[in-house]
Amino acid sequence: MPAQPDASPGVRIVGRADWSDPVGPRFCWSGTTVLARFSGSSVAVRLRDPGNYFEVALDGAPLPVLAARPDQELYPLAAGLGPGPHQLSLHRRTEASVGETQWLGLDLDGELLPPPPPSSRRLEFVGDSITCGYGVEGADQNCRFSPATENHHAAFAALAARALDAEAISVAYSGKGLIRDWDGGTGETMTALYDRVLLDRPASWDFSRFLPDAVVINLGSNDFGMGDPGPAFGPAYQRFVERVRGLYPRAHILCTLGPVMNPRQIARARGYLAPALSSDPKVSYLEFPSQDGSLGYGCDWHPSKRTHQAMAGRLEAELRRKLGW
Repeated sequence: MPAQPDASPGVRIVGRADWSDPVGPRFCWSGTTVLARFSGSSVAVRLRDPGNYFEVALDGAPLPVLAARPDQELYPLAAGLGPGPHQLSLHRRTEASVGETQWLGLDLDGELLPPPPPSSRRLEFVGDSITCGYGVEGADQNCRFSPATENHHAAFAALAARALDAEAISVAYSGKGLIRDWDGGTGETMTALYDRVLLDRPASWDFSRFLPDAVVINLGSNDFGMGDPGPAFGPAYQRFVERVRGLYPRAHILCTLGPVMNPRQIARARGYLAPALSSDPKVSYLEFPSQDGSLGYGCDWHPSKRTHQAMAGRLEAELRRKLGW
């Protein structure tokens, strides 16, 4: 795919995006964020999208959640604004399974300004439904998946990244594992999806376009969902860590487990990870305690908002320690 700076005049995208269509870039992964600066008293966004949800902020203040519709392209966001400049952020709350978003631009009564500059701190997250924020907006464990109850913005990865003032890319998909998925399938695990720009398209991501200071891996919950996957989990994990190291020679790699795995599963998985953790001084381990219900649950027994907040605090402290932030 053609090289792109992840930006068009006045707009910058933080996340994996395919810029091959001149109509506008496409993206699908949780947490992909569009940043823009503009002058003018009103702003609307144009999207082609089958039904994703977006966290919207203007000048740092939250606006109502944008719920996209397949039969709508124009979404008014704010009017009656004072003199600019203004800064807009759209953060995709929902995961790749909900479908691709195509960015078509902004409608303004003013003009686009240069986009906000990037942070000097960068993180990449690789994971499953926990990283996606599956069910985090749900009342309890009895609700099922819906786009409305998924919110990457309120999940541990995004919370920690904001606390660290870091820009982050997430590559995560519910039900995926390292060597087998939640249903036992092995055809398209998370390691098979890791190279993709878009979920259902063949183009591969150019890893040189976003070089993280740290990569946080949270995989294993689905591998253990049907029982112990066996010793093969360890060598497969080590191969994935080696692949990440080859892509990012300078990055710290943080391997995490929990919180939906029980203590016995975590102990077994931690044993399998030992060779990967000892093979590289810039690979380390962080454990999220098994959830016990004291902080509530999200949909389908996923972590609640309070659990994600606790995870984010633990992750923030560990990354500050490892990276000197």
